[in-house]
Amino acid sequence: APAQLDKWQVNFEGVPEGVLVQKSPVEPIQLREGQNASVEFIFKNVSVYNFLDSIQVNWTLTNLNSKKVENFTRKFPAVKAGEFFEFSVDFNSVGNAGVNELEVFANPRIQQEQSFRNNLIKLGNTFLVEADNSTSLLDVNFDGVYIMDGDLVSPNVMVTALLKNDQTLLYKKDTLGMEIFLKKSCEGCQFQKINFSNPNLTWSPASENEDFRVSFIPGPLEDGVYTLRITNEDSEQPYEITFEVVNESQISNFYPYPNPFSTSVRFVFTLTGAEIPDEIKIQIMTVTGRVVREILQDELGPIRIGNNITEYAWDGRDEFGDQLANGVYIYRVLIRKNGQFMEHRPTAGDRGFTKGYGKMYLLR
Repeated sequence: APAQLDKWQVNFEGVPEGVLVQKSPVEPIQLREGQNASVEFIFKNVSVYNFLDSIQVNWTLTNLNSKKVENFTRKFPAVKAGEFFEFSVDFNSVGNAGVNELEVFANPRIQQEQSFRNNLIKLGNTFLVEADNSTSLLDVNFDGVYIMDGDLVSPNVMVTALLKNDQTLLYKKDTLGMEIFLKKSCEGCQFQKINFSNPNLTWSPASENEDFRVSFIPGPLEDGVYTLRITNEDSEQPYEITFEVVNESQISNFYPYPNPFSTSVRFVFTLTGAEIPDEIKIQIMTVTGRVVREILQDELGPIRIGNNITEYAWDGRDEFGDQLANGVYIYRVLIRKNGQFMEHRPTAGDRGFTKGYGKMYLLR
């Protein structure tokens, strides 16, 4: 016959018990690629026993679209009875387009507890990321202005390339995907790559308020025609443009625009060389040679090497502000550099401008 139990004595040593909770339960977080987000948690010791060692927290992010799995680990100081600590799981959406699941496990069976079931949280679809499919626009200028194919530029021209994209949150932080080449138009000449380590080149990353920028001075360049090529990973075809360099200081294509004019006229001209002239003076004269108006360089506005059109517009009035009569007027151009008159560089566009003189027609 079985013995009857009169007494059962149990010797028990208690262990701590931790509970992991989400601080502020939320719906799935919707993001655009490039945005960051976080989820906050609390781990609390709900027992009367202290944890004797630091608490390890593991979490796993799984992208259901790409099947990419990322594992992270972080340690926190030991938690005494009745105390807790807070922490957040940060999420970077770059490269994680689609649906992302989050699983967090505090003290993953490292230190003994009464139960580990309340240490694990599976959030399922936590971060929903819209992929960034935008592209960048390559914007190139020469000394701050846009040129046309074949235009003249300074031998020491500064070329600036910008990558513009106001639709993205993925700001370009490196030079990968962009290459710069320069070639002189001559027999046997090949494109030469301009490295980003070139001392004449500087670049700065994109940010919320600034475009990705590359600036470089390829010169001083010799006389000739050059071709610039810039490749950008967002563009199927490279940017390519030719430009001409003439080191001698000369002027060409000096003419009024429009001509004839009725209310006002500006002056168009082309300068070559490395530096702008010290003095530019335009004299407006009658056909008999009487000067009725002189326009000095300070009035014309900014001037650069290459093609120019003056900010200043002459309104057909003389030195005293009186309107001039309709008819033909002669304009004379005097340009000095280092005390010497600059030579005229003859071109096909100078048929109406010879030896520093041209005609203009006032028709009101």
